[in-house]
Amino acid sequence: QDAVAAGRGRRLETQSRFWQVYRNFFSQEWVTWQLEQVQVSEAEVEQLYKENQAGFRKPERIRLRQLTVSSEDQAKAILVKLLEGMDFVALAVQSSMRPEAAQGPMVDQWVMRSVEKSAFAASDDQVRALVDPPLEQAAFAIDKVGGFSNYVRGADGMFYLFQLVERQAASQQPLHQVADDIRGFLKLKKLNEATEALRKKTTVQTFEERL
Repeated sequence: QDAVAAGRGRRLETQSRFWQVYRNFFSQEWVTWQLEQVQVSEAEVEQLYKENQAGFRKPERIRLRQLTVSSEDQAKAILVKLLEGMDFVALAVQSSMRPEAAQGPMVDQWVMRSVEKSAFAASDDQVRALVDPPLEQAAFAIDKVGGFSNYVRGADGMFYLFQLVERQAASQQPLHQVADDIRGFLKLKKLNEATEALRKKTTVQTFEERL
């Protein structure tokens, strides 16, 4: 009341901010109201799931131990020792330029093929990719847990060997696991459609001098 009595409401800046708050408030109220009205049927959920099967696939992912040396002769010698049955971690501790890649946090981190990482887990820090194609090919070619790759030269000139710690095969997420996400997506889609329909009924007038 004191602000009104002091004439604050007559100031153009105050009026501008008031109507901006007013419009934003009712815009949010409209969005909330529309979302309360939107209905998504089970048939719609099932249809979107069936039409987008590839989008609900979990790609293959693996966990690896890595051993890195600077020369091909070293890599050959290590491969011989592995074939003779020597422990991969022990060899990494002795010879690897990056022994931490054979145990610890890097081993706990999942690896996806780079194209699938960008498509399915771009923002997931718990998943990484081997961006060097020869390294990726060698790692994913290991056929059994505990098995190891041949040595392969990376783009950085170093030589790499990998041991497979764990593999999760590619799988399809069942509908019941993704139904809520699909329902939320369809609600937002219907909200956008309602917004567009409302916009077409509206005359938008722009006052350039006020911008």
